[in-house]
This record gives sequence, C-alpha cells and structure tokens, in this order.
Amino acid sequence: MSESYLIGLTGGIGAGKSVVSRILRLRGEKVYDCDFGARMLMENDEALRNSLSALCGPEIYTEDRLLDRRRMGQLIFSDDIMRQKVNRLVHSTVRRDVEETWGAIRNAGGKRMFVESAILFSSGLAEAVDEIWIVEAPEELRVSRVCARSGLTPEEVRSRIQAQRGEMKSGSEGKRVRIINNRPGLLLLPQID
Repeated sequence: MSESYLIGLTGGIGAGKSVVSRILRLRGEKVYDCDFGARMLMENDEALRNSLSALCGPEIYTEDRLLDRRRMGQLIFSDDIMRQKVNRLVHSTVRRDVEETWGAIRNAGGKRMFVESAILFSSGLAEAVDEIWIVEAPEELRVSRVCARSGLTPEEVRSRIQAQRGEMKSGSEGKRVRIINNRPGLLLLPQID
C-alpha cells in the first residue's frame, strides 16, 4: 500500500454508495462525488457547456444556465450512442478535476481520498485508484429507493439500471476489491470498518 491512497467507491443507481459516502464523510474522510462534480462542471466549465450544447442542443440548459437533468437523462438513457458521446466529454473533465482535487489533498498532507462514481470503470477512474469498494443491493430495493427520491417511474429506473449492467463486470483486475452488500438487516458500519 502506498503512503497516499485513492479508493474508488462504486455501485449501481440506488445501491447505497451515497449512504456509504456520507458515513465516510462523517468519519472525516475526503470523498469526491463524481455525480456532483460532473453536475458542477457541466454547469460551470465553459468549454464543457459549449461542447454539450453543440452535441445535445442548447435546450439541454435552462434559461438560468442550469443543466436540465431530466432532459439529459432522457437523452442518454434512451440512446447508447448519445450516452457514449456525452460520457466521453464529461469523463475527461471529471478525471481532470479528480486529479487536481487529489493532488491538492496530498499537497496538504492528506493520505486518503475516496472517489464515488457509479461508472468508475467505464469512466477510466478505476485505473487511477488503488482499491475499489463496490456497494450492492437487490434490484427491487434499488428501484424503490430511486423512485422515492427522484420521482422517476419504475420503468425509468430499470432503464438506468439496465444501462449500467456491464459496469461492474470488468476493470478491477489487479486491484483489491471489497464488496459492501447493502441488504435490509445487514449492517453497513461493520462492513465499512
């Protein structure tokens, strides 16, 4: 194990990786949330905004210059080619931001940072981390969680789950992988410890 340690935290939509991230933050750990980072970059990085507008159309942003997340979700989760194009644009910008954040933490004497991403492998971030934690949960539990928090229909959630199906299958070779199984009745804290 190196003196400084970058840990990838992943799992499909609704699996509970954000809950694990919150617990880690409460314990004083640094966690880079790639979803939040991507949203911030898609709204504030001018080069990325221009590229996304050119690809998806200017209506992908509201009059207030905010990303229309529902519209973006409809575009990328119904069209594999569009998702790949958007992902290429966003992933490279997020990877750069993760590297800059991790560098700043190390320069300040930090020894560890977690990178939370549902698409750790396909984004290329799995290659940059020293260890991977995968959070899993049964599909029906995931669907009910996402419907309750987002207002998406079960069909929309299942479509997103289906789009992420191949994400956990490869890319962890040579890495220490830890599975955190987020099932009802199974305590998370002992697994995180």
